[in-house]
Amino acid sequence: MSKVYVVNQSGHRFDGASEFGELVSVTEGTINIFNVDRCQQEIVEKLRLFTGRDLLLLSGSTVLCALAVSYLLDKNS
Repeated sequence: MSKVYVVNQSGHRFDGASEFGELVSVTEGTINIFNVDRCQQEIVEKLRLFTGRDLLLLSGSTVLCALAVSYLLDKNS
């Protein structure tokens, strides 16, 4: 079964996304986007099992979304 990785789970409901696979939170709650190294480390830890069948749901801060997308582009290129 595919997984839907939610970049930031922070009070929003993503019930509709569950029809595409199991929801997995990459980050949760308020994140200090000025501590980019820590944000990147947390994102890499959660996305290391991301496969070609999985989906990325962009949510939360643009910085978090950019870090997640750049990691996956680097990982899969």
